[in-house]
Amino acid sequence: MNDDNSAINDIISQINNILSLPTSSPASIPADLALLSTNRQGLSVTKIFTTFLQGKQKMGLPVGTLPNGDINKDDLCWFLVIQSIINAIKFDAKIQVAIEPGGALEASGVAGVIPCEVAGFTIDIQTGGGIIQ
Repeated sequence: MNDDNSAINDIISQINNILSLPTSSPASIPADLALLSTNRQGLSVTKIFTTFLQGKQKMGLPVGTLPNGDINKDDLCWFLVIQSIINAIKFDAKIQVAIEPGGALEASGVAGVIPCEVAGFTIDIQTGGGIIQ
């Protein structure tokens, strides 16, 4: 019984060591490159799952219906895992951006019947949010 507990404790210790590895900060993305992100398709459970199954198949693991005709429950479990992660990212992730002071500002409109135009620069840090798709 103690052997079983020590093996479990070793596994937990190894997982904790992996989770506590130092991480580096991501590099800044140039604004021009960030603007190109609007052409991306967004996250797709089906696309990710298909890529996963292709990798599983390359490893020689069974995908799809099993030889005895049964449903591959491992595939179903992995689909659920991927779907749960993507849903958590899409619906629970919070994005907040900060824009440095000095950004150009232009606006136009009317005050009654008089046209108005404004041009200048921001003087405070601007913040905003976003949605992961």
